[in-house]
Amino acid sequence: MIIAHDLGTTGNKASLHDDTGRLLSAVTVSYGAHFADGGVAEQNPDDWWNAIVEATRRLLAASDTDARQVTGLVVSGQMMGAVLLDPSYQPVRPAIIWADTRSAAQTAQLEERIGTERAYRLTGHRINPTYSIEKIMWVRDNEPDVFDRVRHVCVAKDFVVHRLTGRLATDRSDASATNAYEQRAGRWSSEIIAAAGLDERLFPEIVESTDVVGTLTDAAAAATGLTRGTRVVMGGGDGPIAAVGAGIVAPENGAYVCLGTSSWISFASDEPVYDEHMRTMTFDNVVPGSFVPTATMQAGGAALAWINEVLSPSPMASRFARSWPRPRRRMPRAEDCSSCRTCSASAPPTGIPTPPARSSGSAGTTRARTSRVPCSRALRSTCTRASPRSGRRGRRSTESTRSAVAR
Repeated sequence: MIIAHDLGTTGNKASLHDDTGRLLSAVTVSYGAHFADGGVAEQNPDDWWNAIVEATRRLLAASDTDARQVTGLVVSGQMMGAVLLDPSYQPVRPAIIWADTRSAAQTAQLEERIGTERAYRLTGHRINPTYSIEKIMWVRDNEPDVFDRVRHVCVAKDFVVHRLTGRLATDRSDASATNAYEQRAGRWSSEIIAAAGLDERLFPEIVESTDVVGTLTDAAAAATGLTRGTRVVMGGGDGPIAAVGAGIVAPENGAYVCLGTSSWISFASDEPVYDEHMRTMTFDNVVPGSFVPTATMQAGGAALAWINEVLSPSPMASRFARSWPRPRRRMPRAEDCSSCRTCSASAPPTGIPTPPARSSGSAGTTRARTSRVPCSRALRSTCTRASPRSGRRGRRSTESTRSAVAR
């Protein structure tokens, strides 16, 4: 049996599967995040670990599974963050997650020293405050006493994998989301790290997503309820792993759309794909030798939640059930969605409501001219797979993961 964990922004989604990939049990353990003015977005890394421990024990209990039957464990996680560790691999401060945008000044420094186009060709991404290296620079520049204690940096899933095995490493998919990775060479970029004024020794070794990085330590086995010999596969970033989950592991599989807190559309490619206007980004895939060109926005599911909150007739109604009626025959039009800030780029700005106040009884709320139904349907039309799913490719990726565990 195999256990999979996905460390998202709001919680850890975990599942237990048998050797054929069949789902046996699934749980979600939520945790919080700290958001504040100025672009602050942070989480406590210990909350991730505690969620891994709780979810694992709940999976075993819910399925009445003997821990000795679990042969492997894999972790995916939110990307682009920065977890800063001391010589004992303990966090020196809260983790800075992907949504944090405080490092505008550091981004400008890198752009001046490297050049926007040069950085894009090296990394597959534009220089941006959302990436890891800019966040590390921000801590150095704004919290020097804290930074003096830093000896290692990593992202969310790497921190957990180290807690599980005692080995700090990362995979290519997460490395490619740091702005510090030379994509075609498959290694940390000495040029960018030097331009950032950082020591390359801060960054962990890079392994394949399918590599077994170790087995559980005694402490991790005792905490999770698993056995000491349980293998841990490196895993990868949540975006590329979502592509594999959707059956997108080769160019002929087409594209897929993911709607989470953020959202994106992507496909698999044998080579990085560079847009002449630098509007897209390319991640390394969790499938070795493959890449995941991507177009993204920061507020996909968040926009859907906002639409539902503004247009729902009752705060007691199900959050989304009423927003997904059976589709009509015609496609949604721009005028159907004039009340949605996300979808109204080509529509006249009429009837745009403001989010309701948290206090009840507000009499000044503007009513939208359109109903919740066409607006949510228009958004739903963006969440459709671009091609039929290939079961053959999906099975191949599942089998490769099981073979990695078997090794």
